[in-house]
Amino acid sequence: MVGWLGECHIPINLGYEGHFNQCHFYFSRACSEPNNDYPRWSFDRICREAWNMLCKGMFSCENIVAPVVDFDTCDESYLHYIVENPQESVKMGVAFKEQ
Repeated sequence: MVGWLGECHIPINLGYEGHFNQCHFYFSRACSEPNNDYPRWSFDRICREAWNMLCKGMFSCENIVAPVVDFDTCDESYLHYIVENPQESVKMGVAFKEQ
């Protein structure tokens, strides 16, 4: 038994890419276990290294979580920033007031 993805009529021919180029696909998620570079890179090591890099100021995270909106207006803000105008925000934060 063999399997073969037929020709795709889209800009990328997944059958050819998967069988001949044997490329790796990376998706925008935090981590997948097992990591392709395991055991050299585990999820714990990635977290430690990222934290160390943040602490050393190796990259700036300013404006990644922006805007930060009040809980009372988060439904309207979600509609505006995420649904209607996604180009205005990478990640929207919500501030909760202490009671």
